[in-house]
Amino acid sequence: MTDLPKQFTEKMASLLGNDLGDYLAALEKPTVNGLRVNRSKISPEALASRVPFDLEPVSWCPDGFYIENASVRPSSHPFYSCGLYYLQEPSAMVPASFLPVEPGDRVLDLCAAPGGKSTQLAQNIQDRGLLISNDISASRSKALLKNIELFGLKNTVVTCETPARLSEVFPEYFDKILVDAPCSGEGMFRRGERMIRAWLEHGPDYFAPIQKSIVKEALAMLKPGGMLLYSTCTFDPAEDEEVVDYMLEICPSLRIVPTPQIDGFVHGFSQFAQHDPEGIRNTVRLFPHRIRGDGHFAALLQKEGTRSENAATDCRPVITEQEIGSGKARRTVRVQLPPMFTDPPALRYKRAGILLGEIKNGRLNPSQAYAMTLTEDEYAPSLNLPLHDERVARYLKGESLTVNDQDHLPEKGTVLIMIDGFPAGWGTIAGRRIKNKLLPGWRMMS
Repeated sequence: MTDLPKQFTEKMASLLGNDLGDYLAALEKPTVNGLRVNRSKISPEALASRVPFDLEPVSWCPDGFYIENASVRPSSHPFYSCGLYYLQEPSAMVPASFLPVEPGDRVLDLCAAPGGKSTQLAQNIQDRGLLISNDISASRSKALLKNIELFGLKNTVVTCETPARLSEVFPEYFDKILVDAPCSGEGMFRRGERMIRAWLEHGPDYFAPIQKSIVKEALAMLKPGGMLLYSTCTFDPAEDEEVVDYMLEICPSLRIVPTPQIDGFVHGFSQFAQHDPEGIRNTVRLFPHRIRGDGHFAALLQKEGTRSENAATDCRPVITEQEIGSGKARRTVRVQLPPMFTDPPALRYKRAGILLGEIKNGRLNPSQAYAMTLTEDEYAPSLNLPLHDERVARYLKGESLTVNDQDHLPEKGTVLIMIDGFPAGWGTIAGRRIKNKLLPGWRMMS
């Protein structure tokens, strides 16, 4: 590892005292890898019995696991392409695990890309809730959308807006808000020299004002009685405790809520809080010499007041057709909107709800996102390929497939391709061949 900046080392010495040596030693150890199971598709027990690597539970996330003894790269396994799990650093599982999202909640993930926390939050809202996942970066929100679609999530909306614009549209609207704020990244220094170089370019003094501007808008969108989880992957008090203290200053109705006490977690540092020094100890810090994971900070806060109940909504799908594009690029698409979002306000969207497909010649050309929401009994015809079938690898690479007699497929039409019982995408049958319809951005590299 590159030598740590002197300014950073001195700061860590003041924070950790006698623990500094253990912290520095932890930076020399290999990083740990984890995954989080998509429980809406498979149970952790079932996944563990079917993958070529061992899974050891992460104590702070019921669906989170350390990856051990992997004989196959988890990102190369077909189950990854079927959206059965999300590869996620274990400490990054804390924020969404500690925000108590319930079925029917309106939830905002304000700085959501690349989507790990959104995919975790969305499973808890179930069919009666709404998740708006936002990222200000147009390029990063593309990855966010793909990960949400890969998981087969339904009641989700992906936006690409500033927090200020969202707060204009959604005043006191959300029951739960997650702000995993952009930060100086000190908790990830052992992941490579590039993290240290980025810190030298933009450190805590750069990010702290940005974080305060973000949480100010987030608080304006939080209902009375609602809860906000603020997190970073950095150690600097200016980005952690002092941002929480700022929230307490600008929103006097806010209070800090105790988070679960996990072995190895450290209390927040009260010396950096003016408004509630005792309460700040209910925030948590994760240090890599104390837990198996990278550095992190998390604080859970609640607005005082009685939370208004969301209006009852019919949970049946709301399907609409929309005209998008212009000129020769104009086309008609069919979309399934979340029940709580049937009249989308004027925002920059990557997607509102599920893109079911494009209408061509009066017929639906189904989308990749739609495929990922289906089960074998919800679409016919389907072709369920066992893991050992050589056509699995060929399909995931974008190649055409041969139809076998035992497949019992019609001579033409669209077929849902499944792998070991889980949807992977579409194909078009033409006699004894299936033309691969897997999107290029979803294909595995050879």
